[in-house]
Amino acid sequence: SQQKYFIGIGEGKNYQRALENAGLYIASQMQISISSKLESSFSEISLNDETSSEESFNENITAKVEQSLPALEIIKNEKVKGMVYVFAVLEKDRYLKNIKYQLADISLSINTFLSSARSDFKNGNISKSFEGYKLVKQLISNLNTKKIFYNSLSKTRYFDDHNLNFASIEKEIDDLINDIKIEVISGNNQTGTNGMLLPEPIIIKLSSQKYNTPILGAELITKYNNGDLVSRGLTDLNGEFKFF
Repeated sequence: SQQKYFIGIGEGKNYQRALENAGLYIASQMQISISSKLESSFSEISLNDETSSEESFNENITAKVEQSLPALEIIKNEKVKGMVYVFAVLEKDRYLKNIKYQLADISLSINTFLSSARSDFKNGNISKSFEGYKLVKQLISNLNTKKIFYNSLSKTRYFDDHNLNFASIEKEIDDLINDIKIEVISGNNQTGTNGMLLPEPIIIKLSSQKYNTPILGAELITKYNNGDLVSRGLTDLNGEFKFF
C-alpha cells in the first residue's frame, strides 16, 4: 500500500534535540525513497545538460530534504532516565502539496524573469538582459532539483512547461548574440603615428538586427594586432563607443 506518513523517532538530552533527530530520521527515509528512483531521474536531468555525478547529486538532494522539512506532528514525547524520546510523523500528501506550490512559484518566477530579459534585449539593454538570463538558468536548476525530488516521492509526476530547460535558454541566448550587429561608422582606415592619438575618433556601433535598436551599456574591448589593449568602455545610449 502507498505510504501515507513518514515516521521518525528521535532521542536527545532535551526535547529540541530529540525532535531534531526525529526530523533527521524522516529525512533519511526520504533519501532512501529518492535513491530507489535516482537512475531514471538522473537520465532526465542529463537531457537538460546537467553533468553532476551520482554522488554529488545525492548530497544535493539530502540538503534539499533537510531544508524543506516543515513542522512535524508530534504523536508522543516522554523522558526516560534523563533522555527525551520523541515520536513524530510527517503527512506525505500535505508535504508534497507544499512542494508543488513551491514548484509553481519557481515556474512563475522563471517566466517573469524570462519575459523581462527578452524585453530588456528588445530595448537595447543587453547587460541587464543577460543578467536576467543568468538568473533564469539558476531558477531552472532549482526547479529541476525540486521537481526530481517531488517525482521521486509522488505517485504522479509533476509536469511543467517543456521549454523551461537549459537547452532552450542557451539557444535563445545564442540567437540573441548572433543578432548583434557590430559596425564601424566612422574613423576607419586612418593613418597615424606610433605613440600618438589618431586624428579622428573611431566610432563603433552595436545594434540589434532583429529589432533595429541600439544596444546600450555593452562593454567593448579593442586591441592591437599583437593583443595589447587599445581601449575599453561601454556603449552609450546610441549604442556607440568611440576611442582614438
